[in-house]
Amino acid sequence: MHNWNKVFLRYCSGEAFIGNSSIDTPLRTIYFKGRVILESVKDDLLTRGLIDATDVIIGGCSAGAVAIYNSIDKWANWI
Repeated sequence: MHNWNKVFLRYCSGEAFIGNSSIDTPLRTIYFKGRVILESVKDDLLTRGLIDATDVIIGGCSAGAVAIYNSIDKWANWI
């Protein structure tokens, strides 16, 4: 494992990396842009060599695991 890379994507979108909308409220606009975050991370990783990877492990814990579960088919298609 001396030449492996690890990518840690902190679960931060609050909606399992699937949202792409916004809601206007009286006080502020609330953005749900998890899908945009996920696709941006994917694009960055692919330009940095993930496309050449032979083995990839994708995981998460708690709500992050749900996010991975919801997007694992996307990752499989991207890689």
